[in-house]
Amino acid sequence: MKVEINNLEIRLGSFRSSVNHLSMENGVWGIAGPNGSGKTSLVKVIDGLIEPVSGNVNIDGKNVQEMNYRERAKIISYLPQEIANPFNFRVSDVVKLSGYSGDGNEGRVADALEMVGIPDLKDREFSTLSGGEKRLVMLAGTIYQNSSLIIMDEPETFLDIKHKHILKKVVRKLSRNGKMILVVLHDIESIVSMTDSTVLLSQGQVVDSGTTGSVINEKNLETVFGIRFIKDSSSQTARFIEYDDEVDT
Repeated sequence: MKVEINNLEIRLGSFRSSVNHLSMENGVWGIAGPNGSGKTSLVKVIDGLIEPVSGNVNIDGKNVQEMNYRERAKIISYLPQEIANPFNFRVSDVVKLSGYSGDGNEGRVADALEMVGIPDLKDREFSTLSGGEKRLVMLAGTIYQNSSLIIMDEPETFLDIKHKHILKKVVRKLSRNGKMILVVLHDIESIVSMTDSTVLLSQGQVVDSGTTGSVINEKNLETVFGIRFIKDSSSQTARFIEYDDEVDT
């Protein structure tokens, strides 16, 4: 699967974003950058939820803006940053609604809940769940939808350590099963450990894109976040820590 963006301009109130060209193909892609850099706006345009002022987003050569919502639902599933609270709905019902292009198969619903580690919540009322549990239910909905492209906006929000670990395993399993995944993340360690490639944004512009190992480096991190980073040489993984010249430890 290939997502290609050309001459894109986004305007939302005072916010402006422009992407001349961006090509993302297969694997797990991180969308990274500071608050207000345009991460959510970009993935919403890719999902067809926001209409750009100009330019286009093509998925496997098809213009997203020319698709109706059913066509998009067959190709794209979206886990939003904000989680709605359906009135008096059971967890299994929410999963079915989240994947409204699915067939309502109870076995597939159960499989999706099992995959994210919450099979015991199947008959719980959604409104009684914690924030983290609700996010996992919505993740199960994106799995149930069974689209080729899965977009996750800040999926780690409200998750405890155990369920962050489950999320990473789920993302990797989905990728191995042929799904392309775009995931908006703030945590640098999560970006490094979860993604194959990364798009780094700042002030609505693409600073760099490519393999995560090449994009996430001290120079790029300082450019977008405005503080110095150093690579932790004691870590066995690519871990970056903030560096303060005024504090000598």
